[in-house]
Amino acid sequence: MKKRLAIFFILLVFLSGLGNFAVAAAAYNDLLNGDGTFENGQTNWQTGSSKVDDSTIPWWNTYCSIQTGTEDSNAVRTGTKGLKITADNSTTKPWVMRICSKLQAGATYQVEGYIKGDFTSAGFKTETYGDSGSTAGKETKYPGSTNNQWVKLSHTFTVPEGANKAKVYCRLYSAGTVYFDDVKLYMTEAPEPFSYDTSHVFHYADDTAGTASVHINSAYAVSDFENAEVSFAIKEKETSTVIKEQTFSFSGKTITFSYDPTQLALRVPGQNDMPAYTLSVEIRDKESREMLDSYSQSLYRYNRPSMLGQDGFVRVDGEIIDPVIAYHVTNTADYAYMDDIGVNVVQVPYWYTSPGEATKREALLQALEQNGLKALFCLYRNGKMPNHPDNYNYTEYVIDQLKNDKRVFAFALMDEPLGAGVTDEKLSDLEESYKMIRDIDSMHPIYIVDYTASNFSYDLKYCDVFAVDPYNYSLTGVVNATREAVQIADGQKPVYTIVGAFKTSTGAFPSPDLVRHMTYQALVYGAKGFGYFCFEDCISKNVSDTGENIPLYATNLWEPMCEYARTDMQLAFENLVHRDGSVTITGSIAEKSWTENGETYFFIMSMSDVTETQTYQTTAARLEIVYGTENENITLTKEEPQGRYFQVNVPSGAVMLLRETYLGISAGEGNTIEIFYAAGTADLYAGIYDASGQVLKELYMAQNTNEPLLVTVPQETGICVKVFVFSPNSIIPLMRKTIL
Repeated sequence: MKKRLAIFFILLVFLSGLGNFAVAAAAYNDLLNGDGTFENGQTNWQTGSSKVDDSTIPWWNTYCSIQTGTEDSNAVRTGTKGLKITADNSTTKPWVMRICSKLQAGATYQVEGYIKGDFTSAGFKTETYGDSGSTAGKETKYPGSTNNQWVKLSHTFTVPEGANKAKVYCRLYSAGTVYFDDVKLYMTEAPEPFSYDTSHVFHYADDTAGTASVHINSAYAVSDFENAEVSFAIKEKETSTVIKEQTFSFSGKTITFSYDPTQLALRVPGQNDMPAYTLSVEIRDKESREMLDSYSQSLYRYNRPSMLGQDGFVRVDGEIIDPVIAYHVTNTADYAYMDDIGVNVVQVPYWYTSPGEATKREALLQALEQNGLKALFCLYRNGKMPNHPDNYNYTEYVIDQLKNDKRVFAFALMDEPLGAGVTDEKLSDLEESYKMIRDIDSMHPIYIVDYTASNFSYDLKYCDVFAVDPYNYSLTGVVNATREAVQIADGQKPVYTIVGAFKTSTGAFPSPDLVRHMTYQALVYGAKGFGYFCFEDCISKNVSDTGENIPLYATNLWEPMCEYARTDMQLAFENLVHRDGSVTITGSIAEKSWTENGETYFFIMSMSDVTETQTYQTTAARLEIVYGTENENITLTKEEPQGRYFQVNVPSGAVMLLRETYLGISAGEGNTIEIFYAAGTADLYAGIYDASGQVLKELYMAQNTNEPLLVTVPQETGICVKVFVFSPNSIIPLMRKTIL
C-alpha cells in the first residue's frame, strides 16, 4: 500500500511564482458565486426527482420553489429569499442542483449550508465528473426535524483524477418540507503537487513489463520543480536487495520508470519463503537534498490462477466456461431453473464461509454440481472485506477448504469496493485481501465488481476477473462501462458485465428485448461473460405493490430469457467472444464481420431507437439471416459485374447475424426450387434423386449467369435434390447441398 510524506513548509519555500499564491487564494472563493443565497432566484439551478424522468412535470413550483420571507417566513435565513422543497412521499426525492466547473483534480472542497424543516431525511449531495462522464458522488443527510431551527450541514470531498466539475444538490429524501439557505462550495485544501501510479500491484509470472509514474498536478507547472529530482527503487522487503533503481529530473508533467517483473521472485502457496518487494519514490531538492514528497507501494508476483488462461478464459479440466452469472440465488431448489436461462455460475452468499456451516456448504456445492453449475463464492461477510478482523479467520478457513474445489468458479473479493470513492484504506484492504487468498489458493480467480469508471484502473489491480454493473436500461446502457473497463484491462484480465434484470427503486423495469440486447452490448464491446442481477428478488418488496419479493421466473422476462438461452446465446459467445475481429461503429450500428468456410458473416446490432439502413456489396448469391431479429427487408437493390448490393433495414434494437451465401437455394412457384450461384468461373450441377438414390434428372449450369437455375421437383415421397459446385476440370466439389 502506498505511503506518502508531504512536507508542506518545504514546498512553500521550494515553490516560487504567483501561480502558487493563486491556488491558495482560490481556497475560500464561493464557487456557487452567491447563487446559494437564492437571492437571484432560480438562476443557474436545475430541478428534478428520482420518481420519474418526465420533462413535462413542472418541478419548479410543484416540488421546489424560491420563497421570500413575506411568502414563507421559514424560508429565509439571510437576505430576502430561500429555497423550499416539499414532497408527500419518500420515493419522489426532489432536488435542486447547481453545476460548478473549473474544479481541480486532487483538491478538497467543502459544500456547506443551512437547512431547516420538518422531514425524516434531507441534505446535500455532490457528484464529481469530467468531460468523459460520471466519476463519484457523496451524500450527507440530516436525520429528522430541525425543530424550526436553522442547522448547519456540510461535507468535504476530493476531486478524483479526470474530474473537473461538480453537481451540488439540495435534496429532500423523505416526505415533508425542507428549507435551504446560504449554500456555499469552496476549496479547503489545494491539490497535492504530485500523484503516483503503478501499472501493477500483483504481477503474473508471464508479465513482461511494469511501470511506475509520478505526475505533476495540473495546478502546478513543470518549472516549479526544475530543482527537483525523482528517484525510483525496487527492493526486496526482507533483505533490502536492490532490484532496480533510477533517478530522473522533471522534463515534463509525467516521469515514468520501467522495470522487468520477471526479476521478482514468485510467491508460491505452501512455501515458507514468500517474497515481497517495495517500490519507493523519493522527490528531493537537488541542492539541499531535503525531501519534498515520497511514496511507496508493495509489489508481488504470482503464477496466474491455474483456472484462468492467459487468453482470459476460465477453464475446468481444459474446458472453457463461458460465464453467465445469476445473482441472488440463495435457495438450492432454485438451481433447477438456471439452465433454462443459460446460467452456469451462481452467486453463493458469504454465510457459507463459517466452519459451522461445513455440512450445508458441501450440500450446496453438491447441488451446484448436480445442476451443472459453478459457484461465485462471496467472501465479504456483512459488507466487510475478507481481510477485516471480523472476517479474517473465516476467509482463511474457507479458502483452505475450497482451494482445490472445481465446483468453485471464482472468489468474489468484494462488491463495489470503491463505489463511494477511492481511499488509501480501501486500497490497502484490497491488497491484503487479494494477497491472503492467493497465498493459500493458486487455482481460482479472484473477482471484483464495480460501477464507477474512475475506479476501474484501481479495481483491476486487485483481482483476476473484473465485472462492471451499469444498471442503465437503454440501447447503450452498458456500452460505456464495458468499453472503458475493457480498454483499461488491455487484454491482461477478462471483463464481465452484469446487466439489470430487476425493478429499480424508481420503478424502472427492462423489457425482455432490452435485457437480451444489453447482453449483446456487453459481448460486442469486449466482455467475455455476463450476468443477471437478479433472480429471487427481481421485483423487491420495497418497490412492488404486493409487498413481496417476486422471482425472475414470475415476471414477463422469464420466457423470453429462456428462448434466448435456447436459440442464440451460445451463438453469441461463439461469434462475438471466441472469434477474432474488431467491432466497427457506423452511425448507431455496431458491426463485426469474419469469414468461415469461404462465406462471410456480418453481426449487426442496432443501438438506435429508429430503423436504419445498411448496404453491403458482395459477389454472393444471397444475403440471409442466420439468427436474430426477423427481417423481410433484405433486398437486392443493385447488380453490377463486380458484385451485388444488398440493402438491409435494421430495426431499432435489432440483433442479427447475416451470412453471404454463394450457393443460394429457395422455394420457387409451385413445386420448383430456385438455385442461385455466384462465384466466378466454377460450374454447378444439380441432380434429382428418388428414394432409392436413382437419378431422375440432371441439370447443369456452366459458370455464373446471374440467373437462377429452376428445378421442378416431382411430387413423390423420398425425392431429394443434390447440388454440387465444381472448379473447371476438377471432380472434387467445392460446395455441396442436399434439399429434401
